[in-house]
Amino acid sequence: MRKKYFSFIFFIIILVVFLFSCQHKNPLKKFLKHRMTDNEYLTMVQEATFRYFFDLGHPVSGLAYDRYPDLENGCVSGGTGMGLMAMIVGVERGFVSREDAANRVLTILNFLKNKCPQYHGAWAHFIDGKTGQTIELFRNDNGGDLIETAFLIQGVLTVHQYFNKANEVENNIRNLAKQMWEGVDWSWYLRKGSGTDINLFGGNNMLWGDDGNSTKSLDNTNAKEGTGYAQKFNYITSTGEDWCASAFSLAKSGTKNLTKYESLTFWIKKDTSTNKTFFKIALKKDDDFEAIVNITDYLTGGVTDTYQKVTIPLSDFSGANLTDVQFLFFYFTKDDLTSNNCPVDGIIYFDDIAFNANDGSSKDLLNDFNFEIEDKYKLSWHWSQDKGWIINMYIEGFNEGMIAYLLAIASPTHSISVDCYKKGWARGGGKNYVDSSNANKWNGIKQYLVPNGLFISKRGMPLFWTHYSYLGFDPRGKKDGIINKYYDVDYFQVFRNISLIDRAYCQNGGGYGSYNSHIWGLTASDESKSLRNGGYREHSAHKDNGTITPTAALSAMAYFIDYTPNYSLDALIHFYKDYGDNLWGDYGFKDSFHPRMDWFANTYLAIDQGPIIVMIENYRTQLLWKYFMSHPDIQNLLNILKANGWTIEDVEY
Repeated sequence: MRKKYFSFIFFIIILVVFLFSCQHKNPLKKFLKHRMTDNEYLTMVQEATFRYFFDLGHPVSGLAYDRYPDLENGCVSGGTGMGLMAMIVGVERGFVSREDAANRVLTILNFLKNKCPQYHGAWAHFIDGKTGQTIELFRNDNGGDLIETAFLIQGVLTVHQYFNKANEVENNIRNLAKQMWEGVDWSWYLRKGSGTDINLFGGNNMLWGDDGNSTKSLDNTNAKEGTGYAQKFNYITSTGEDWCASAFSLAKSGTKNLTKYESLTFWIKKDTSTNKTFFKIALKKDDDFEAIVNITDYLTGGVTDTYQKVTIPLSDFSGANLTDVQFLFFYFTKDDLTSNNCPVDGIIYFDDIAFNANDGSSKDLLNDFNFEIEDKYKLSWHWSQDKGWIINMYIEGFNEGMIAYLLAIASPTHSISVDCYKKGWARGGGKNYVDSSNANKWNGIKQYLVPNGLFISKRGMPLFWTHYSYLGFDPRGKKDGIINKYYDVDYFQVFRNISLIDRAYCQNGGGYGSYNSHIWGLTASDESKSLRNGGYREHSAHKDNGTITPTAALSAMAYFIDYTPNYSLDALIHFYKDYGDNLWGDYGFKDSFHPRMDWFANTYLAIDQGPIIVMIENYRTQLLWKYFMSHPDIQNLLNILKANGWTIEDVEY
């Protein structure tokens, strides 16, 4: 009896030790003891996500790894900015002591300021977390990334405001944060004085796909007879969307009267010997194609590696209203390429694109046409010390980049004109930014914005566009005089509607019927390698391949303040309950899954985890909005914006 008694006691001791060790290893087990409340679900997700940035921070620099489990030394600047904001949540939610969080923040800021090269004050996208050296994300990306820098600075300004105690660590945090903020030369990224040729078609639009080095630019080395400039297009058939297009305006404002011209001419060649090239040309106004012709009708033998002249009588643009033309438009669809047997990638050069008048005069669109491209107002995405602006990309809206313009205007040391917001970011503030068609509603929900680069609105957009720039910048009560020229809405309502459109699409047959009202959320994420182009890809209602990304729905939670039901919370609970360990792990929800294929990622990404913890907190307490918006330079920004046509409504925190 005595032996049995001691055996029982020994068993109990072993059990207690085992349970304690499990509890200590995964403190989130405390949430599994009972039926959880909504707040407990939120705290559980925030705590797990916090550990991605704190527990997995690089052991030398503290920077956020790009992804886990693929660690090595590949860290990211933008994701680190989100991680800085996560530290604040960790303190306020009791996941970490203020002292430990402050020490980690100081380590990160000190490393970024003193160990990492800066490119006119901007940081690279990828950084070696051990040495601080730049890691090329893709070919020629060996310099400053202004978008990632903007995401980083958003976090830097937030910790500057939060860590406000008069002690050595927090004093140093504020000093380093100030130096980093004031050191970014935003105005440099307008390319002023760089001598770089303007890009007639905008830096972001390509005829097809993106091979990592596929921007278009003017090129004076491949121009016909070596004179003037040729417009260079990368023509990539192996990747891309269902259709691609590029266009430029024919007038600084409004439309162009082309009745005095009788033909459109240009010279064209390709950089390979293939003659299998196809595209269409249109004259258009607003969102409608007014007339279309096929290039194959005007070239014998197709496009070759020798310049050929193409002449298209304007009368062939049947039905075009030549008194009222806005764009010359080049485009094609994937079906066009397939049916015309165009499998070969390459570069197309256009030269001497001109409208020719009846009296023999002409207007050369590449050299002397007065077209509406406001490049001097556009921030550029990348700059390299040895390769300059070779990655010829402008930051044009609408996409994830608004915060770059807002911070650039707010800068106390290297500011840009507030005109850049309208002329650069909002592309002139016209219909290529705002969808002014009341017909464009999805499930009765109005979409107010046109996705960047699309002259025809498409349903929805990847939801990270509505998250990254607004982790700190509070969109509530912010009306920029552009969207609300047509609609009396602030950006908060704009982003709520985009989230609702995403859910409505998923609820009504998205993902090939594999989504529903609980399974929604389309954004950029990892995806199954068994899919075409599988790896990392952007997803939205018009780029849907069945991949759901938890950060999309969860980070939209902030847009459901005072809204019932909270569709983000609903998705969170169902993701957790329905998919269990397949989707949930040590650092929260894994990056993505494909419900139809029963595929689940095993990765976590910094730029997907960061918005989850931050936007859940903005939903609960508006904490990050409060501290970022309190920065004196951001308060001054609001005054600048108000003086330039914005409506800024007071928000209580």
